[in-house]
Amino acid sequence: MITDFYLDPPIPTMGEQVCAYIEITNQGNSHSGIFDFEWYGLSTASAPTHPGFYHQGLASGESNVIRLYYTFKSWYPINKTTVVYVDMENNVDESNEDNNSASIYPFGVYKP
Repeated sequence: MITDFYLDPPIPTMGEQVCAYIEITNQGNSHSGIFDFEWYGLSTASAPTHPGFYHQGLASGESNVIRLYYTFKSWYPINKTTVVYVDMENNVDESNEDNNSASIYPFGVYKP
């Protein structure tokens, strides 16, 4: 389902806005139905940066780019990982569940 995941800027600066771009594609033969997604700015965080969003679903072959904006309040060394998940509740019947997450490493947040 996740066909692309990137940040702009790739390494954000503390106190400045970053945009996470998540491209989701329905590679199946029917409408996906509603599904959830969330982004963890840092994969080790105890809670998602953007939790519990729902997408109305995609028709067969349809793609959508989701944009999530965030401003990191701390800096982190460039040895971290950022990760996004879709369909955590397994609402979409898929033959391949391995494409429901994507990560970026190395990742971190610059000091201003």
